[in-house]
Order: sequence, then C-alpha cells, then structure tokens
Amino acid sequence: MTVTYDATPGTKVTLEAGSIQGIEVGEEEKLVIFGRGDTNDGTAQTNDPTQVTSTSDAEAKFGGDSELTRALKLAIENGANTGYLYGVSTAYQSVNGEQIAGGSGTLGNVPIVEDLDEVSVQNTTDGNAADDVAFRYDSPPDAPATENKVYINPLTGEVEAGDADDYEVDFKYADWLSAFDSADMVLNEGESGVYIALSDAADVASTLYGKATALRDPDFKMVKAFAGAMPNDNSGETPVTPIYDTMNYEDALDALGGFAVAPARQDGTTDTVLGAVGGVAAGNSLQNPIYNDSLSGVDLETGKNDEGRLTHADRGNLRNANVIPLRAEGSITLDGSLSTDEQELWEVDFQTLRVIDRCALIVREIGRAIRGQLDNEGTGEIAAEEAQAQLEALADDGLLLDNSGDETNLYVREADSEQGTVALDMGVTPIQSVETFEATITIA
Repeated sequence: MTVTYDATPGTKVTLEAGSIQGIEVGEEEKLVIFGRGDTNDGTAQTNDPTQVTSTSDAEAKFGGDSELTRALKLAIENGANTGYLYGVSTAYQSVNGEQIAGGSGTLGNVPIVEDLDEVSVQNTTDGNAADDVAFRYDSPPDAPATENKVYINPLTGEVEAGDADDYEVDFKYADWLSAFDSADMVLNEGESGVYIALSDAADVASTLYGKATALRDPDFKMVKAFAGAMPNDNSGETPVTPIYDTMNYEDALDALGGFAVAPARQDGTTDTVLGAVGGVAAGNSLQNPIYNDSLSGVDLETGKNDEGRLTHADRGNLRNANVIPLRAEGSITLDGSLSTDEQELWEVDFQTLRVIDRCALIVREIGRAIRGQLDNEGTGEIAAEEAQAQLEALADDGLLLDNSGDETNLYVREADSEQGTVALDMGVTPIQSVETFEATITIA
C-alpha cells in the first residue's frame, strides 16, 4: 500500500469491512498569516481567520495596501496554495500615559506600533512634550546625549531618555495572542500547517511558538511557526533602521515547531519578508526542502552601504544560534532551516520535522482505525505491519532512509501493553537536505 500525496492537508483513513484500506497523507500545508490588515478598506474583521483565493481577493478582504495584503501576495508569489491560504488581521489597542520614571524604563505592552505618528511622549517633570523621539534597536538603547530626547526600542518597549526626568508615553500595540487564538480551528486534527507572524519581536515569536506547541500536542495540529529574529543593532542611516550584530545575537526562543528568520525586514519599511518565507514553507513539496530556496518579491533591509548584509560568518553565527539566515548575494535565499529547538537529541530542521510530522500522523490514523475493534491476538501485529508498510512507502519516496542489509533505519514493533491497549515502538531515520558540500582538490 502506498501513501497518496496531493489529496488534502493532513491524513485520512478509509475503513472497509473492519480493516484499513487506505491512508492519505496530504502534502499541501495550510498557511495562516497574522498581521495588520485594513478593516476600513477590506471586508475582513480583526481576529477573523479568512480564506484568500487570489491576490485580488486579498485586497478585497484586507485592504488594497495593508501589511497583511502585501504578505499574502508574497505568499502566493512564492508558491502558497490558495486553496489553503488564510489571513488574520490583528486588533490594536491604545495605551495613554504609561509612566517612565527617572528617564529609563520599559513599556508594558510590546511590541508597540512602529510608527512615530502613533507615539507621543510627554516630559511630566517640566510639563512639556519631549523635544525629540526616535526608535532604536539595541537592547537597551544607549541613552541620548541630549536632555529631553527619548529613544524607544519598539520591539522590547525599552525607553531611555537623555536625562532623569519622568515621562509619560502614549502608543498602540497589537493583541497578537487573541489573533493566534482566533485561528485554532483553521487546522483540523491530523492536519499540517504553517503559521506566520509578521513581526520580528521576540515576545511575538515566543507567543506564537507557544500556540504552535499547544496545537501540536494534544490535538495533532502539526503547526510549524515562523517569525522574524529580533534585530539587536542600529544602522548608520538617518533615521536608523534595524540590523543584526550577529556576534552578540542571543534569544530565549526554544520550540520544536518554532523557526526564526533574519533579516526579516523589507528594505526601507516596517514590513517583513515573512509572507514569502511562508509561501515557500507551505508550498514546497515534501521532496523539495526549503534550504537554499530563493524568495521572490523581496528586498532585504541591509542598512547604509549594505552594512547590515549578512556575511558568510554572520550567517554561520545565526545558524549557531538556531536562526535561519537569509543570504543576499544576487538572489535572496534561505541559508538554513533549523528550528529554535535546543532540547531534542536529533537535529530539528524544517525538512526533518515535516517528515516526522507525517510519520506521527500516519501512526495516529492507524491507531484511530484500530480503536473500537476487539483486542484479539494479532490486532497489535496488524497495526505494526500496517505502520511499517506506510513508513516504507515514505522511504520509497526518498523521505526516510530504508533498511539495508544488516542496517536497520526504519522499524515498527508491537510493544507490551495491557488488554485493551495496542502499543507500537517505532524508529525512523529522516533524509535531510544537503547543507554542506565538501571537495578535495589535489594539485599535481
């Protein structure tokens, strides 16, 4: 029995005369993109997962020129299947008069909307508005050299003034968690999907990864979640733009299904390139790893005179920090695919994880087919043989390493269990994408 691809997302089992007749493993991933839509110009409301079938449909539902519309268009351009594409417009809240005592502190709701027109800072010590407010991306920002001048890191909420006066800040922020919660039912149990948060704030990534983890277990909604890695340095431009000091990059992100990308910004804007990343991640076939794939329609933010463009060493530093770097040498390509996971004993990259996801879903569906049958002698053996056959079909498709001679790379065995329980012990060896090429040149 072979596994059938290109059917539906997730898995499906057909039962006939009490035996397993067929299993389908969907190759397409559902893609859900979260970001700022335009509820005035579009029909979709905030926190309402809405399917998008075309670029014009994205404009109609999320506005002709919104961040979310642009990301959905990038996703389609980069291979997302419009039969499985959804957008979720985030809701925004206003905060008035949040206090910063003594010229230094951190805002309570982050990231804030990265638009100086949406930020107002009042010096409450002297009763006047701050003379100058600017964004900075080091954490915490170096304090300005001028009194009554204020730097704000919009991603972390850290505030530094050029004096020790007291300040009040008005700003807006997105309610990301409510947006993520609203999409819980987009994936059915036993389906695979990709979530994209159009942000490069660590708090957003952490919240998104937590949502993905909760959906994966116990619901078998196999979400892989992407967000931008948070910048930690300032460009030499005026106004400054966010770039990366890769030697000093660190984060606290750690999730099996969580992926961080850097640089994540479109040049000269606060938009991200993550819609394009989502299109590749959700649209590539199982036999086509995302590593080294090009992104269309993107132009990375690299600061002044390309000071922020990642060198070979920079990209290595980021991979060592479990971040996916983007290479900008002509075309823009994904120069990595590691998850942020730091707990597993096996290397968690995107290709390996989505294959493992499908192995888990196949075995789950076999279990669902067995449940409800009498636990007679041989029931567990039948389940093990079926699971073995399905995993061997994945090996035939070049996704798992097959057994060879005395080498066991793939197995399913019946394990000891109580009456009424069927237990299987399984092992697989995923085939990874080629990440390193070595050659020896002999000089005569």
